[in-house]
Amino acid sequence: MTTTIIGYPRIGRHLELKKAVEAYHSQTITAADLNRIAAQIRQQNWQTQAQAGIDWLPVNDFSYEDQVLDTAALFNLIPQRFQQLQLSPLDTYFAMARGTQTATGFLPPLKMATWFNTRYGYFIPELDDSTTIQLTGTKPFDEFKEAKQLGYHARPTIIGPYTLLKFSRITGTQKISDYIEGFVAAYAQLFKQFDQLGADWLQLDEPALVLAPTKADLALFRHIYTALLPQKGQLKILLQTAYGDIREAYAQLISQDFDALGLDFVDGQQTEACIQEQGFPDDKILFAGIVNGRNVWRTNYQTVLNQLHRLPVKHVVLSTSCSLLHLPISLKSETTLPEHVRPYLAFADEKLADLVAINDLLAGRKPALLLVNQQLFNHSRGAENTRVTERLQTLTSADYHRKSERAVRQQVQQRAVPLPMLPTTTIGSFPQTAADQQRKMAFKQGKLTQAQFQSATHKRMQACLTEQTKLGLDVLVTGEYDRDDMISDFDHQLSGFLFTEHAWIQTFGTYCAQPPIIWGDIAWTHPITVAETAAAQQLTNRPVKGVLTGPLTLVNWAYPREDVPLRVSATQIALALQDEAHALETNGIHIIQIDEPAFRSQLPLRRTDWYTGYFNWAIKVIRLVASRLQSTTRFHIHMCYDHYTDILDVLDQLDADALSLSAKDPTLLDALHDAHFTTPVGLGMFDTAQFKLSTTDTLVTKLQASIKQLGPEHLWVNPDCGLKTLPEADALTNLERMVRATKQIREII
Repeated sequence: MTTTIIGYPRIGRHLELKKAVEAYHSQTITAADLNRIAAQIRQQNWQTQAQAGIDWLPVNDFSYEDQVLDTAALFNLIPQRFQQLQLSPLDTYFAMARGTQTATGFLPPLKMATWFNTRYGYFIPELDDSTTIQLTGTKPFDEFKEAKQLGYHARPTIIGPYTLLKFSRITGTQKISDYIEGFVAAYAQLFKQFDQLGADWLQLDEPALVLAPTKADLALFRHIYTALLPQKGQLKILLQTAYGDIREAYAQLISQDFDALGLDFVDGQQTEACIQEQGFPDDKILFAGIVNGRNVWRTNYQTVLNQLHRLPVKHVVLSTSCSLLHLPISLKSETTLPEHVRPYLAFADEKLADLVAINDLLAGRKPALLLVNQQLFNHSRGAENTRVTERLQTLTSADYHRKSERAVRQQVQQRAVPLPMLPTTTIGSFPQTAADQQRKMAFKQGKLTQAQFQSATHKRMQACLTEQTKLGLDVLVTGEYDRDDMISDFDHQLSGFLFTEHAWIQTFGTYCAQPPIIWGDIAWTHPITVAETAAAQQLTNRPVKGVLTGPLTLVNWAYPREDVPLRVSATQIALALQDEAHALETNGIHIIQIDEPAFRSQLPLRRTDWYTGYFNWAIKVIRLVASRLQSTTRFHIHMCYDHYTDILDVLDQLDADALSLSAKDPTLLDALHDAHFTTPVGLGMFDTAQFKLSTTDTLVTKLQASIKQLGPEHLWVNPDCGLKTLPEADALTNLERMVRATKQIREII
């Protein structure tokens, strides 16, 4: 057999690409410098794969920002507002990704969306009536020639026309069918150039096929490829999918003139069944995605070997389930992971080793590899917590419900902690100045003692409380000046997580994150936010809100265990947060909020699976956090980043006392009204991501529209997200205007 991968991480082993791109934007290096560093990263990536024993290397999987954006730029899908800037191709590309300052103000970048159900974000291409689809760039050809000159067996890869078209946003009057001819002609030109360059194969990534395509979608796909495939010349075409199975499209794909199909055997629940039930043509090659490209655990060799032996397929290439860009690059950079942990983990480079090992075992070579691998899966990792297991086993249906209904609680809460109509608050964090950052850095470097850091943070919090009171906010927050990150601050204080030093992954553009690894059972061992929040409450007569990161966000933005279902780890975290919430309540905090920005990030790709695959347990997990709270305590949930109109029934089932949502979707207010939504909501009064100062009149108008649809008794007033990254003066100005607008409305209702 042959080994290959779909794609490799491109950020560099020490974030070289991130640093280079940011240096280019700060004008400390030139475009030539940037291109040189990028070439070095690509060459190191290819060398790593070849030395690991991978037979066939993908090229053009490298990107400065995003492969979808690369493909859009390649085919001239550049909106007029960016073309009119008359920048170089490179700077036009970066303007689409980052926005740019113009003579008339800041031009925002293209909008972004989540890439399937991963943490990665892609830029949404735009198609308008003036779009001229044509092959204008040279990037994939340049990188293919570069790899070929270095002697590598290279396979160029690019986003396919169906996925590019489906993931684009049509901003004009034309229909999707109006763009087919242009796409086919542009991709045909791409085929011709690769054929002339001597490429033997071309990989077309069409992951959109896993999104439950309709009959119309399949007709669109057939239309595109019926016109395109006859123009492939001597090229052989690999149709590559990922992130799920293609059950709706499978019969059609095996009948079309593709030379190979790349299928996901990890997230593709019905991939093997499709092959067993419908067969696989002998004249096609199966690129079998049998190594998980999304999680950091070693592959179970025996499980994969058994699966491969079951497949009635004549020609197989071993591959990954998706691109390895979702993984850190190498375990070699990690020096602090316990030695007993390391054998269980596999980052991108270790996934290469897994592929080669499975290939060797299939060929009858190196049988000792199987014995060593099986030892990992035949024995417990010793990560169990008996107390947590017993607690899970004793849960009953009553544990997922509060003692009284929301309507009853609202009356009790108002008597216990009276609030005015349209109560005002913020989400949690306040702007952090350079002095705040320097203080945290000094503490990390040992230049401040724990006592000194806590004293300085306490003074900063006290000043923040004074400022909030001066602004007139009804419910205050601590400002979160001691927190670096809403995720890691909780992960690090719960048992069951592992943390890395250099295990960065690209999440969008050059923004990188270090997801923790869920190693074992998760438990609450000590208070996390209690001291800070209780101290704040003692400094004011107004209620202070406790703010926790929610269980679904903590589990969805970590690498999950593969030995237990995701719901088990999520329930364990919910119990830990239940303990934290109870401790807050015991210490006099009677408004507690959980932040769930990742609420729907693990939502199954097929809507028919939403409840059975996720919501049935996700709803219970969130309700579990609050189930021990007294009726006098308000339980709030904050969500951002996502859209909600299609899950309003789910959100109402969470049984929150208030739900704060980003209000970027202009249809949300009407949808809430039409759904007879019963949970009180706080619709974001101003956008903290693309920040601009709001006028009081604008905020009054927003509030009036909300009241008209939902009624004043169902509304809270707040920004759409935390204020941490905003300029302090601007954030305070917007808050002051938000409170002023609220007071004006109170006087007339």
